[in-house]
Amino acid sequence: MQHYSKRDQTFSGRNRKHTYYIMANKYYRVRPGNSIQQERECLEKGFVGLNYGINRDLSAYLYMKQLPFREKFAPEYYMKYSNLTMADARSAMSKLWYFCCNLEIDDTIISYFSDGLIRVGIVSSPYFYVPDSSIPHRRSVDWIDITLDANEMTASLRPHVLGKLYVCANLSDYSEELDRLIEEAMNKAGLEFC
Repeated sequence: MQHYSKRDQTFSGRNRKHTYYIMANKYYRVRPGNSIQQERECLEKGFVGLNYGINRDLSAYLYMKQLPFREKFAPEYYMKYSNLTMADARSAMSKLWYFCCNLEIDDTIISYFSDGLIRVGIVSSPYFYVPDSSIPHRRSVDWIDITLDANEMTASLRPHVLGKLYVCANLSDYSEELDRLIEEAMNKAGLEFC
């Protein structure tokens, strides 16, 4: 499995070139917020994040496995959103667990933005919490200056990238296809990779 992580920058005249090294772990689809303003903030400030109404720092719970984490926070989520079922709450907390506890530095993020562009980023920090924010649970991301074309994706990958239900989902089963798509996009953008 190949992933690209920004590790070095070289400069050639006026044209800035980035070198990306193949070195990492997994692919995840993470939705970059719930509004155009949140998406813009994610791009400008170099992060991706989730909310889910759990307004406290989860750093003390990062050691937990998925099931205990889910069972601990699902009732809190369910109480805030009583129009959902407890199964919905457990599913939401599983996604939050993936984001907070399972993503690692150098994992590759695939994000579908409301402008129709599919952007690619590399996780560059552990989980951190930003209080009083509409997106409090965050990971820093180095966004790569490329976009992916949904029309070039297989019918099995496309709904996982474009679907609204997939707030945070593991796409590592599609790593070979995503490797190819990213490599082609980087070649078109004139970016180097090793």
